[in-house]
Amino acid sequence: MAEAGGFDVIVNNAGIAPQILLEDITEEEVDKIFNVNYKGVLWGTQAAAKKFKELGHGGKIINATSQAGIKGNKGIPLYSSPKFAVRGLTQVTARDLADDGITVNAYAPGIVKTPLMKGLAEELAENAGKPAEVGLGAVHQGHFLGTPFRV
Repeated sequence: MAEAGGFDVIVNNAGIAPQILLEDITEEEVDKIFNVNYKGVLWGTQAAAKKFKELGHGGKIINATSQAGIKGNKGIPLYSSPKFAVRGLTQVTARDLADDGITVNAYAPGIVKTPLMKGLAEELAENAGKPAEVGLGAVHQGHFLGTPFRV
């Protein structure tokens, strides 16, 4: 940490997005998805909070949730549920850690055209960044399909 100049921020950003209908969900799949999409954020938040306190300064914790964790998306209950949980965890830990100078926030992207999203809303991913999709984003900013690019 000293070589990197210290530790003041962590971004908890990991996730898997299975397309499993409610009636097809198994306990093994629940465990796998919650381990990655919720527990990864929980343990990352806990470790960062402990380290910030040990170092004697505040810090910033940023958690990745999803639009699916705000409004719930049809057909992906096993993805949406832990993202709702991340949102709740973020709100509670923000209050719990505020007096220590530690801020906890979340960001909630919509679908981003990455290999993870292959097969999920494929027709939406195909329109990412095209004029019609950009126009829809301007009209309805609550849902915008992102397109990652390397700089």
